[in-house]
Amino acid sequence: MTLICGNNVSLDALDGKTDEIEALLAQGKAGLAELATKAAEAATALESLKVPLPSVALPNLQDEINTIVTGLTSDLSTAVPGLTSKIAELQTTFSGLPSDELQGYVDKITETVTNAVSSGGLSGFDPCALFPNKEVATDGTIVEKANTVKTPNTNSTKPEESAAVVKTVTESLEEQPSQKASVVSPSGKKYDEVMKEWDRVNTEIFPMSAVYWKGLFDEAIGAGNAHRTANKATRDSIINLMRNTGQKVESLYKNNQLSESQAKYYEKEQHNVGVVEDLGRREGLYYDTQDGYLQYLGGLMSKRDWDIAIAYYEEHFEEDHFKLVQIMNQWDKNKQVVIDYTQYLNKDNNVQ
Repeated sequence: MTLICGNNVSLDALDGKTDEIEALLAQGKAGLAELATKAAEAATALESLKVPLPSVALPNLQDEINTIVTGLTSDLSTAVPGLTSKIAELQTTFSGLPSDELQGYVDKITETVTNAVSSGGLSGFDPCALFPNKEVATDGTIVEKANTVKTPNTNSTKPEESAAVVKTVTESLEEQPSQKASVVSPSGKKYDEVMKEWDRVNTEIFPMSAVYWKGLFDEAIGAGNAHRTANKATRDSIINLMRNTGQKVESLYKNNQLSESQAKYYEKEQHNVGVVEDLGRREGLYYDTQDGYLQYLGGLMSKRDWDIAIAYYEEHFEEDHFKLVQIMNQWDKNKQVVIDYTQYLNKDNNVQ
């Protein structure tokens, strides 16, 4: 449903002028004297309505949130289960917003829908007052529009006149969504507080693994470079043979067209390449297993599943297992940081 945050005064004025013109036309000749004047007034009213028309409807934050909340709460029995997918759509549509700002809107939507389910219905929800008037422009940027005038044509009230309130930088920062305690996360902590601690711990622990893998890759790549340098003449002879025959070295090797020294060089070269490729696979599984441990610490993986995963890793990758255990010990020292981060991003983590 389309959200309307106020009446269009200019359009109402134009409707009034057209009514007056129709009345004069009904009078026949008696109304001709005033007809020209009313036509001019109608043209003026029509001119005030001219606005640039977009080629497509642009996603509007207030409208999208209103559609999500009212749509979900129309059937309270399915409101909470349907919340996750709707929030994911909103996050995709407004991905151009700062992550902390967008998270604040997500928290407010979740709170509103949850309260509606608890109280038995949606009440007092005003998206025009709760959320800014922001749109996604055609180029994907977020544009903030002016708020619609709150004074309608009928039952209007005189706007209060007051000087603008100037807030300090500290006061303004404290009002940001990222500085408010989460109403969704069990930790109840602020977004900035959780992310600051998570970044601090990552900065301390991640380099420990990075140094380990860099050393292994440097050693393997260095061995390959040393082999090529020490056997430059043999390597050059293989390159010349490839040029003369128009065949790749793999074909020359399989067809026994390489000399004994060339074949040995090629076999060693392939071995060195294989070592580097194997390191890449080992590194990927290492970080995957570490991520699994973080899920276990945060409550997203059961102990049984984790025990199976680490037992498999130790059996098949014994050479890297000792380093992983060192890193796991570091995460253990910061377990609460992992839990807070996991709970903030995953409300429902009911792992048995």
